[in-house]
Amino acid sequence: MRLLFASLAVAAAIAVTPATAQTPSPPQAYTIVEIEITDPQLFAEFGGQLRPLILAAGGLLVTMPSGNRVVHEGEPMQGVGITIWPSLDAATAFYTSQAFLDLIPLRDRAANLVRIVTVEGLPVLVAPVP
Repeated sequence: MRLLFASLAVAAAIAVTPATAQTPSPPQAYTIVEIEITDPQLFAEFGGQLRPLILAAGGLLVTMPSGNRVVHEGEPMQGVGITIWPSLDAATAFYTSQAFLDLIPLRDRAANLVRIVTVEGLPVLVAPVP
């Protein structure tokens, strides 16, 4: 047991030495979509076509507007979707791509779009790989 604690202490000390100084990686971007679903079946069709496009563009869809949510302050929203992107440029490229633009008519028949906002996250500090 002492060996385990000693090993953990050594690992922690190594992790904070200047030899493993942290360097920033490019910040991720987060797209927040606020939408009011008017036709759940049609919206499911839209989502089924949207998901693979987001993945192919490097995005990670982490919530769908039809998912559970809790409003902590302000007016409740009907639907919120969140996607993580490797960068702000990747998100912008996706939302201006012809593949996405071609889906807008289907989305607009299935829901009322309130807004789509993409924000750049803070730089994430990561230790360099030895």
